[in-house]
Amino acid sequence: MHILVDIGNTNIKWGLCLRHRFALSQIHQLPLCNIAQLWQTDKKLKPQSLWVANVAHQDLNAIIRTKSQTYWQLNPIFAQSEAQADGIDNGYQQPTRLGVDRWLALIAAHQLYPHENLAVVDCGSAITLDILTINAQHAQHQGGLIFAGLYSLQHTITNITAGVSAPTQPLAIKSGTIVAQDTQTAVALGAIRMVTAAIETTLSSFQPMRCLLTGGDGSKLLPYLDINCEYHPHLVLQGLAYKAKIQCVQSF
Repeated sequence: MHILVDIGNTNIKWGLCLRHRFALSQIHQLPLCNIAQLWQTDKKLKPQSLWVANVAHQDLNAIIRTKSQTYWQLNPIFAQSEAQADGIDNGYQQPTRLGVDRWLALIAAHQLYPHENLAVVDCGSAITLDILTINAQHAQHQGGLIFAGLYSLQHTITNITAGVSAPTQPLAIKSGTIVAQDTQTAVALGAIRMVTAAIETTLSSFQPMRCLLTGGDGSKLLPYLDINCEYHPHLVLQGLAYKAKIQCVQSF
């Protein structure tokens, strides 16, 4: 059994991966400030390996390494972006500068749809959009975009505007709503419209293309997009599972 950990800027997500099937199960999520709970979930766990994708403070790597050695006698494997791997060429001029979460999500998406052009949109604290194109069985990462997430966009408005507050709870906005009749809904819907417009405009230059949404806010955006998209909530962990599988196969 393997433990897979996805550390974002706000939350940490982890799951278990069975040794032979490499299928994700028992996926958990909690705020990043509560990372210590990772080692308290089940003290009976005896993992074969620990795989980590960390885009938060790199100081966490030392903490994870120490805790993993203490609890499980394991040296964690920290995933990194590469110039070329798993059938994909990285489009960044400095490949290691591409966020490892974006790289792993691309790997997972390509494994799901190996013969299709793909847009992978990761909707978290920040929103990233990456384009992957296929040419003669070759997958090329064309590059991507990074823009503010829904929470950040909403609170930017409240920080610069007197008398305007962002919603404290998710609002039930009907799909197809164009404009709002109250301020909080206007702020929330405005953020959604900005993000969906950016996604749709970008993808219009790369058609035909399958769009995959992932991350915590992906399901919130899905009803408002005027293009066909699919929601895969755990693409980063799926990419980690694939990397773990490849290494285990090569070790035999």
